[in-house]
This record gives sequence, structure tokens and C-alpha cells, in this order.
Amino acid sequence: MPIKNSMDAKEFWRLFGLFSAVIVVLFFLNFGFIKLSKSFWEKGLKESVQTVLNEKYPDKWNVGDYKTIDNPFYASAASYMIVSRENGRKGYAVIIRTPTLYGPYPAVFIKQKDSDFEFVGYSGIKGRVKSLMEERKSDIFISYWISRLPKILNLGTEVE
Repeated sequence: MPIKNSMDAKEFWRLFGLFSAVIVVLFFLNFGFIKLSKSFWEKGLKESVQTVLNEKYPDKWNVGDYKTIDNPFYASAASYMIVSRENGRKGYAVIIRTPTLYGPYPAVFIKQKDSDFEFVGYSGIKGRVKSLMEERKSDIFISYWISRLPKILNLGTEVE
């Protein structure tokens, strides 16, 4: 005896509509959470940049607004405007995930008007490992990012 399909067309469309509505609601919830988390992400990175700058240059820099990086290949980077507390000079601070001997760590670089990018330090590490990593300023990865950052940020030769 063949198995009968007990679902009629009306029941099928009702279930299909319910399923579609659930998918649409989940999509908008996901989109909303992503938008909400973006501001927390930017704020957390800003605090990390400020901490690294204060460790290297105590009370010299104020970290300002987030600067959008219009390059989808560098989603692991964030850029901020910085202003000198001494003379008001502006510049950029960039935090970007870089490979190291100890795994990937966020590195902070700054750019002032009349200079190239400068490596400041690593965020999120302390103690002996941090001092060992920062001693290697001639590291090929640091040199690579110093050469790539102007292109990533679409900077000319001058800081605004």
C-alpha cells in the first residue's frame, strides 16, 4: 500500500511562510547584533591603542575618532586619529594583527605629519614576552607593515 501524502497545499504554504518568517527575523537579529557590537569593538580597540601609547609615551597622545579603512582585505586593522597633548599636532594610530614568534598579536603603529609610520608596541601582552617581542624592532613583519600601512590607509605623503 503506497504512503499517502497527508499535507495539502494550504498546509504546505502555511509552514513555508512560517519558516520564511523565522529566517527573516533571525537575519535581522543577526544584523542588529553586528551593528551594536561594532561600537564596542571600536571602543575596545581605542582603549588598547591609548594604553600602548601611554606605556611608550606617557601623557603625550590623545586618541580621537575612528577612521574607516576602506579596504576589505584589512578587516583585522583599525585606525584612529591622534592629537599631541604638547603641541596639538595630528597623526594616525593603527592597530593591526601581526604575526610574531609567539603567535598573532595586535601591534600599534603611529604616523605623524613629517615622518613615516613608527612601531610603538604590542597590545595585550605583559612581562618578559612583551620585552622580548619589542626588542625585535627590525623584525621583518614590522618592516612589512610599516611599508604597507600608507597604502592600507590610502594616505598620501602628508597627514591632514
